[in-house]
Amino acid sequence: KAPCCNLSESFETNATVDVNFTDAVTGAKEIEMLGLRGIYTQLMIENRPALNGLATAYGLEYLPGTWLESIQISKGASTVVNGPRSVTGQINVELVKPDKAPPLFVNLFFNHQTRSEANIQLAHRFSPQFSTGLLLHGNYFWREFDHNHDGFMDNPLRRQLNALSRWNYNGKNVESQFSVQGLIDDRQGGQMSGGHAGHGGDSLYRIGIDTRRVEAVFKLGYIGFAQPYKSLGFQSSATIHDMGARFGSDLAATSLYNRRYKGTQYSAYANLIYETILFNTFHKIRTGASFQFDRYRETFSDVLYERTEQVPGAFVEYTYDYFGHDHEEEEHHHVEGEHHEDEVPVFTLIGAFRLDYLNGYGLLPVPRLNLKYAFSEKSVLRASAGRGWRTANFLAENFAYLPGSRRFVVSEALRPEVAWNYGLNYTQNFRLGLREGSVSVDLYRTDFENQVVVDLDASPEEVRLYNLDGISFANTFILTWTQEVVKDLELKLAYKFNDVRTTYGGELQTKPLLPVHRGLATLYYVTPNKAWEFSATAQLVGSQRLPEVLGSTSGLPQYRLDRRSPVYPLFNAQVTWRLRNGLDLYLGAENVGNYRQSEPIIGASDPFNSDPARPRFDATSVFGPIMGTMGYAGLRYSLDSWVPLREVRITTSARCGMCKDAIEGALLSLQGVKSAVLNMTDKTVTVRYNPKKVSPEQMRNRISATGYQADDVPRDDAVYQKLPACCK
Repeated sequence: KAPCCNLSESFETNATVDVNFTDAVTGAKEIEMLGLRGIYTQLMIENRPALNGLATAYGLEYLPGTWLESIQISKGASTVVNGPRSVTGQINVELVKPDKAPPLFVNLFFNHQTRSEANIQLAHRFSPQFSTGLLLHGNYFWREFDHNHDGFMDNPLRRQLNALSRWNYNGKNVESQFSVQGLIDDRQGGQMSGGHAGHGGDSLYRIGIDTRRVEAVFKLGYIGFAQPYKSLGFQSSATIHDMGARFGSDLAATSLYNRRYKGTQYSAYANLIYETILFNTFHKIRTGASFQFDRYRETFSDVLYERTEQVPGAFVEYTYDYFGHDHEEEEHHHVEGEHHEDEVPVFTLIGAFRLDYLNGYGLLPVPRLNLKYAFSEKSVLRASAGRGWRTANFLAENFAYLPGSRRFVVSEALRPEVAWNYGLNYTQNFRLGLREGSVSVDLYRTDFENQVVVDLDASPEEVRLYNLDGISFANTFILTWTQEVVKDLELKLAYKFNDVRTTYGGELQTKPLLPVHRGLATLYYVTPNKAWEFSATAQLVGSQRLPEVLGSTSGLPQYRLDRRSPVYPLFNAQVTWRLRNGLDLYLGAENVGNYRQSEPIIGASDPFNSDPARPRFDATSVFGPIMGTMGYAGLRYSLDSWVPLREVRITTSARCGMCKDAIEGALLSLQGVKSAVLNMTDKTVTVRYNPKKVSPEQMRNRISATGYQADDVPRDDAVYQKLPACCK
C-alpha cells in the first residue's frame, strides 16, 4: 500500500501511530502513539527490546521496509515479559524469515528528488531444519533541494549501508536463531552550497551526522519436554552504537558559532522465559528473569552526560481463558485439560507483575492487568491498566534541539519516568449487505507520577529539563471504521482526538506541536485477477500549539504570531502492477496536494545569531511537510514467486489445540510449504505449497511421522503413544 522504504514510513495507513519530522535540518523522525512521544512506546524486533538509547533519533530508519514481515501494535498496558519500559504500548516488528523467504528478492526505489534505494535479500535452506538469510540495503540521496527558498536544504544528503545476516535452526526439540547487523549512516545538511552564506563572511551553517552501529542477537528455545505445553526460551543481544555530529560553521579555522556532539552506547540484554500451565490448559503462566546493561557517554558543547545502568528484573504473567461451557461440560474439559482450537474464549484475564532493580534508585514494581470479554463472536470488549517506567537520555531524545541556538539547562538530577496507563477498546464486526465491516472505539489515558519535562516555553534560548512538579496526562480517543464497499475494495475511516497536558513551570499547558484532531481515510483495491493494486490515503491534520519565539516577530508568518499552526491536508497514492515471473512495478506520489510549511526555520538568514534584534535560529517548530510533492517509482522481483502455488486438503486425526500446533508446525518445516491451516471443526488441514519443491505424499508422510493419521496414511504408532492424553 506504500513504498515502505523504512519502518518510519510504514504507518501511513494506521490510525494509532503517527510519524513526524522532529526538525527542519537533521531529517530525524519520531513516532507519536496515544498522544505521547515515541520514547514512551517500547520498540521491539521479534519480541526483544531494540532501537532505544542513542538510536532514538534515527532508529526507525535502521529497518528497511522490505525486511519487514509484519508489525504488531499493542496499545496501552501490554506484556511485562519484554521489560518495564512500555507506557503507551509496544510495537513489535517481525523480520523476513529465511526458511520462508524466496532464494532471491530485489527491490529498487527512486524518487524525483534523487533519493535511490536498493534492497537485495538472499535465503537458502540447507535442510528442513537449518536455513540462513542475508538482507542488504543501501540508500543514497545526493542532490540539494530548497523548495521554500530559505537557503537551507529541505532534507539532508545521506547515504546508508545496512546488512543483516541470519542463521536459523528449527529442530524437533530445539530452536535457535543468531543474527548480526551492521550499519553505516552518514548525513550532511544545512545551508545550500550555492546559496547565500550566514552572517560570517563566506562561512555556511552546515550539519554532519555520522553513525556506526553493530548488533548481535542470539535466541534459544527448548520444546523437548515430555509435556508439550512446557517451553523454555532464552533471548540475548549486544549492541555498540557510536554517533558523532557537528553543527555550525563549515570552516574549520573559524571562531564562529560551532556545536559538536559525541555519543557512545554499549548495551547488553538477556531474558529467560519459562512457560507452562497450572492445573490445565485454561490456566497458563509465563515467568522468568531478565538483565539489561547500558553504558552511555554523551558530550555536547559544555554538557557531559555519563550513565551506567544495570537493571536485573523478574516477572510472572498469568493467563486464564473461560470458554463458557456449562458446569458438567466445563468439568470434563478441566479433567482433560483441553478445548477446541476454533473456540473463542468468552472471557480472558491476563494478570502480570514484574519487579526491577535500578542501580541508584532501588526496586521499581510494574503491575499490569488485561481483560477481554466477547459478547459474541463479532463483539469484543477489552480493558487494560498498568504501570511502566523508563530512564531518559535527555540529549539523544532531544536531538532536534542540538542544531539550534538553544542551550540545555538541567536544573536537577533527573529521576526515572513513571506512568500509569488505562484503556478501553470495543470492536464490533458486522455486515452491510453482503460486505464485511468493523467499528473500533479506543479510549486511553496516561497519568505520570514523574516525567522529565522538556520545557521550551520558559526561555526561547534554552531547553530546560526538570522533574515533573504538578500533573501531566494524555487522553486519547480513536474511532475507526473499516468496510468492504464492493468486492476487493476496502475503505477505512478514522478520527483521533488528543488531549495532552503537562505542568510547565507551575502552569498546566497543552503539549506543543501535537494536533488535537487528526483524521484519516484510506482506499485499497485489488483487481479480481490480482494483477493490479491501487491505494490512496488522505489525512487531515489539526492545529498545533507552537513554542514562543524570542526577538522581533514582525517578519514571521501569521501562524507564528498566533502561536497556532494551520489545519492542513495530506494525500498519498500508489498503483502496483503485478507482472508474471515474479516482477512487480509500482508508481506513486506523496503529498500530492503539494502542501508545505512556510518558513519552517526561524532565523534562517542569520543562523549564527549575529544580530540580537532578530529571532534566534530555530529549526524545531515543524508541524507539517517541508518538502512538496514527491513522485517515486520502483520494482520488486522475487525469484520463486512465479511458480503457481497449489492447494491440498488433508484429513487428520487431530483432537485439540496442541494437535493443531504440532501438525501445522510439522508441515511448515517442509521446504516448499507456504502455509498450513488446520480447521478443528472438520479436522482438515489446508496446505498451500510449491509443487516443484514438495508433494502431497510427502506432507501426508510428515503428518504420519508426527503421530496422526493423514487421509489413508496411518499414523506412526510409536510416536502416537508418546502424545499427551488430550491428543489421543
